[in-house]
Amino acid sequence: MEQSASPRSAVFRLGAAFFRHLPAWVIFYIGVYCHLVALTSFNPPHRDWTWIYIFPEAIVLFYFYCYFKANARVKRSRQKLAGIFALQIAAFLAIYLLAEPFSFAQDIASWSAALKQMVFPPPAGTTIAWFGGRDTFVLLYEITSLIWNILIILYLYHYKRLGGLLFFYGAALLFGMTLESNGVMLKFFFEYDYHVYLPPFHAPLVTMFNWAAVLFICSWVLHGVQDAFPAVRRLHWFWGALAIAILALMIDLPIEPAATGLTLWTWNSALRSQPQLLGVPLLNFVSWFFAAGTFGAFYLYLTREGRGEYLFARRRGEIIEAALKTHEGKASARQRALAWVAALPEKMKDRPLRRAADFWRSDKGRWTPLARNLIMILVIPGMHLIIAIGIVAATLLTEGADSPVFSILRKDLGL
Repeated sequence: MEQSASPRSAVFRLGAAFFRHLPAWVIFYIGVYCHLVALTSFNPPHRDWTWIYIFPEAIVLFYFYCYFKANARVKRSRQKLAGIFALQIAAFLAIYLLAEPFSFAQDIASWSAALKQMVFPPPAGTTIAWFGGRDTFVLLYEITSLIWNILIILYLYHYKRLGGLLFFYGAALLFGMTLESNGVMLKFFFEYDYHVYLPPFHAPLVTMFNWAAVLFICSWVLHGVQDAFPAVRRLHWFWGALAIAILALMIDLPIEPAATGLTLWTWNSALRSQPQLLGVPLLNFVSWFFAAGTFGAFYLYLTREGRGEYLFARRRGEIIEAALKTHEGKASARQRALAWVAALPEKMKDRPLRRAADFWRSDKGRWTPLARNLIMILVIPGMHLIIAIGIVAATLLTEGADSPVFSILRKDLGL
C-alpha cells in the first residue's frame, strides 16, 4: 500500500507548481492586491473600480486553460482549472464583502484638497502637503516590486537560461528605463520621494524594473497561447505584437487608478482637461499600448524561426534559385548577393570570421540571445520614435493641435 505524501513533500510540490507558473501568479497578485487597495486605502472605498479587476484574472484563467490544453499529460486538468477559478472567485468575494478602509484612510479624506493637488500637482516650487501614510505605500510598493522582480529573474534564469535573462533584464530593461525616465523628464508625470534612484535616470529604479517584468509576462502569456493553439504561432508577427499590447493594457488597467489615487505617481496639471479613465489621463493608456506593442513587434520579429539565417532572403527557395542562376551566369545583382551570402558559411570554415557568424545566428536560424540584445539596444531610439509618432497621431485625431500634450512638449522643449 502506498504511503501518503509527507507535509514537506506536499509543500515542495506546491512551491514547484507555483514557481513553474510564476508569471501567472504575478498577474493574479496584481489583480487581488489592487482590489484590496481600492477598498481599504480610500474612504469611501472605490467599489466602482471593481470591474477592472476582471481583466488580470481573465488573463490568469485563460493562461491556465492554454497550459492544460497544450499539456495533455497533466492529470485532472479540468478539476485544477475549476479550482483556480474557484480561488479567484473566493479572493474576489472575500475582499469585496469583508474589506474595510484602514484607519489612516480617514486622514486621506480630511486632506481632500491637498490630495486633489497631488493628483494634478501645481507648478514646480509650490509647497505640497503630503498626507501621513504615503511613504508607507511607497516603501511597500518598492519592496513588493523588488521581491517579484527577483523571483522573475530567478524564473528566467531557470527556464530561459542566461540568454532569456539578459534579453528581458538587458535590452527590455533599458527600453523601460529610458521610456519611464523620459516621461518624468518631459514632465508628463512625476514620481516623488522614492528611496532608490539610478542616476542619470529621472525615474525611480522600481518603476523602471517593472517595465521589464510586465513586458516579459506579456510575451510569456503569448507563448503559452501559441503552445495551445499552433495556428496562432503561424500568424504574422504584427498580430502577436497587438496581443502583447492588449495584454499589457489589461495588466496596467487596475494598477493606474490605485497608484494615481495614492500618489505613487502624479500627472502634470495641464492634463486636467484631457479625457480620463478612472481618474487617469487617457494618454497614459495610449502610451502603454504603443510602448508594449512596439516592443512586442521587435521582439517577435527577432525571435522568429529562420530570422537571421540569411541576411537578405526570406525563403530558402530564393537562395537555391539565386545559386543556380549565378552558376549559369544569368543572375541579377541581387541574386548574386544572395548566393554570396548563402555561401559564406562554407567560405568561413576554420576562420575567425566563422566564429563571428556563430555569434550572430544559431543552428536553427534564429538570432542568438546576445545578438538579439545588441540589436534591440541599437533600435531603442527608433522604438521611442515610433511610440512618439503613435502618441502624437492618436492625440491629433482625438484632441487636435490644441491638446495639452503639445503645450507640455512646447514648454519643456522650449518651442
